[in-house]
Amino acid sequence: MGDFNENLLLANRNNLKNIILDNGMHQAITEPTLYCENSSSLLDPLIVNDIHILAYHEMSENILEANTRFHCPVSGILNLPKPKYTKFKRKVWDFEKGDYDRYCEELRQVDWETLLDTNLNNAVSIVTQKILDAANNYIPSKLIVVRTKDPPWMTSFIRRKICKRKRSHKKAKKYNTPESWENFKKIRNECYFEKQCKSLDSHVDSIKNWWKKLRNLAGLPSKSSDYPSILLNDTYLDDNKDKANAFNRYFCAQSSVDGSSTNILEINLDDVIHTLDNIIITQEEVYDQLLLLDVSKATGPDSISPRFLKYAARELSYPLALSFNKSLQLCIYPYDWKIAHVIPVFKSGSQEILSNYRPISLLSIIGSELISDEENEDIFKVVQSFILETGRFGS
Repeated sequence: MGDFNENLLLANRNNLKNIILDNGMHQAITEPTLYCENSSSLLDPLIVNDIHILAYHEMSENILEANTRFHCPVSGILNLPKPKYTKFKRKVWDFEKGDYDRYCEELRQVDWETLLDTNLNNAVSIVTQKILDAANNYIPSKLIVVRTKDPPWMTSFIRRKICKRKRSHKKAKKYNTPESWENFKKIRNECYFEKQCKSLDSHVDSIKNWWKKLRNLAGLPSKSSDYPSILLNDTYLDDNKDKANAFNRYFCAQSSVDGSSTNILEINLDDVIHTLDNIIITQEEVYDQLLLLDVSKATGPDSISPRFLKYAARELSYPLALSFNKSLQLCIYPYDWKIAHVIPVFKSGSQEILSNYRPISLLSIIGSELISDEENEDIFKVVQSFILETGRFGS
């Protein structure tokens, strides 16, 4: 809505009309909105991307004293649900206060060979649970409430200060005494300076985060992390759960390929020299990979932080090597390592079209280490023995 300075009533002026049509939008005003001495024009359109959200619209009479050149007021009522700002609880670890000697000692005392003498999926679950049990015993943690709309510097202390400031402001307005206003100003200043200090003291680990912090301090609006409305079967999805289900169905459909009409390559098993079950991952190889872990990486769905693995690399190299080799010998990838947190990432085009997004998966760090350990000369031996052929790779 606004003064676009292009008369939509003229047949030869199509710039704005084409933009509206190309983006699938609708223009609701059909009468002139600007009146001059000898002409009238439609310069104040009301444009929406979905005509069904426009519950009411009108063009009112001139409310100004000028009767020769004036714009008529344009108004509309949008039928939109109020967004619900979600919050959730998350467990955070205080790694600086962890007792890693006792943490490693507990893992060292585990009889891994006996515990892992079971099927592969159970063995992987046991390793994961033992790591989490040891971490819970010797690394302090707490549950925090994450509010998606909170700025990065918001803490429980600052939130209490803000509530205290609001209460003091109500009292100052109610009693209107110099003492109450002085008390409010004091609390307000404490709250403000605490927010600024916390924001400046917080760690900045990238240029992107530095600019994000600068925009926040300058009072500029930050980019929203919410996904826009998604168009599915001529219907717009606004609820986050509906959007997540739509993305999930779409991404699953991309991996469900009908291969009935595809010519399957034949493999002559007599020519096979090396197979996947011949690949042996040693304990030292696992140990070296664990030492290379980046502790700043995000935690996967199994809640295993890279710090848990890196700080006990020597103790965990044996059970992980057992699990990795068992996976290769059985040619089975454990179920727990297949679970992923999937995030739709926008590519290009219209943000309301599902096909304009690609999935990014956050997998278990332990499962990712198996893939890293396999990336050695043994995998090339398998390729040379024609188990993996060029025609089996995607383009």
